[in-house]
Amino acid sequence: MLIFWMFIMGAVAYLDRVNISIAGQAIQKDFGLTDLQLGWVFSAFVIGYALFQVPGVQIHIHIHVIRRIKRVLKNKRLRRSRRSKNKKQKAHHRLHYIGTDSHE
Repeated sequence: MLIFWMFIMGAVAYLDRVNISIAGQAIQKDFGLTDLQLGWVFSAFVIGYALFQVPGVQIHIHIHVIRRIKRVLKNKRLRRSRRSKNKKQKAHHRLHYIGTDSHE
């Protein structure tokens, strides 16, 4: 799932760069920007992606790890409770067998 979203974000970033480069001449003309200033505008998009993409992935990984740990602990608790129920049932059956006269 993560790879899918990385692909989508890469495609959006690519479309943003293509669109801004096509509109760059009109932006430059409308706002009276030099080539250097327009370059900073283009860089703002890259900087924005860099600033928010890495923390976003880290947050996703952190949340995923927490969910996985909770799932593992829940499964361990279930297995433990099943084992203790089985031990109690076996002990009950042994006592019941010992208490009966069928082995005489």
